Amino acid sequence: MFKANSLPRTFLVVLLLLGLSPSVTSDLHAQTTKVKKVLFQGFWWDYKNDNFPSRWSNYLTELTPRLRAIGIDAVWIPPSYKNGFTGSVGYSPFDQYDLGDKYQKGGSDSITVRTRMGNKDELLRMIAVMHANGMEVLQDVVLNHVDQAGVNAGGIGGQDPEPTYSMYNASGYKNFRYVSYATPMLDESQNDYWTRGGRWPKNYANFYPYPGNFCTTGDICSPFFGPDIAFEDNAFGQSTNIPTSGSATIGAVTRAYVNPAQTTRHMRNNARNWIMWLKRQTGVGATREAEWAVLVADKYQRHGLGQELLRRLVQIARDEKLELFVADIHPENRAMQKVAEREGFTLRMDAETELMKAELKLV
Repeated sequence: MFKANSLPRTFLVVLLLLGLSPSVTSDLHAQTTKVKKVLFQGFWWDYKNDNFPSRWSNYLTELTPRLRAIGIDAVWIPPSYKNGFTGSVGYSPFDQYDLGDKYQKGGSDSITVRTRMGNKDELLRMIAVMHANGMEVLQDVVLNHVDQAGVNAGGIGGQDPEPTYSMYNASGYKNFRYVSYATPMLDESQNDYWTRGGRWPKNYANFYPYPGNFCTTGDICSPFFGPDIAFEDNAFGQSTNIPTSGSATIGAVTRAYVNPAQTTRHMRNNARNWIMWLKRQTGVGATREAEWAVLVADKYQRHGLGQELLRRLVQIARDEKLELFVADIHPENRAMQKVAEREGFTLRMDAETELMKAELKLV
């Protein structure tokens, strides 16, 4: 349950960008709307189905109509990106930008396109079917560690031998390079791995300990499941053993080494970019509907600020390809009702909540 007067405006915009639909109200008095929903956890720790090997998305797709029929409103799905091996249940992340559409390491079991969820088309189909049945999709993600650096066979290319920080834990396996359309997997050699140009490469300085922080213990710094990511501003730097210039010839292909200079907030900025990419790629979150709220302190009212804030929120909703934009407004709050009407919202009284429902269809 959310109280409108306790939510900062910036947080409301973030909720809108992520496609979430919290229960908020545009009433400037402390009115609260309660929304009750049933969330179904669509996996367990070692989830599998022998009829759907590495195709968990297909299994959930088939279950969707039955889940909706028994009153499920939202499904929580496991991490969907490529792990170090397909036997992982999602918590051994390797390449966050691989949703089952890159042919690269799958760990000791295989080199594969698939994740445990399936391929990208199957994942997107599952999300679309859930949304078509009026169900939200909540995506589990892991952002505190990555795992299994190097090529599939033996981790070649993944180790950085820098003695003080890199080799302190994880045996120094902290060179993370990924395939891309321009730099596909070739022969699984060290030079093949070091010339892969996929997004969000990572080096030893992006993990604990690093030159700016020799933190090695506790929940934040311990490498429980692989090198632990450091999100501090100064956690950046290049690999010490991947060349910073030049190229390698692998068979008949010549490619440049990938060891670009990093800048402040490298991991934080890349994590933020990836979250926005994931949302836009998959549409996870709520159905294509969002709720909004505008809160203006008394001393700033009657200056057009509420109108401008709502205008900008509507534009964000259009940019995010939402279908319906809604709010609950107290019946006595005529000022906010007029603001909504000027932006094209239709108003109707909701008999159940006894609040005015403002709706704007965007498609």
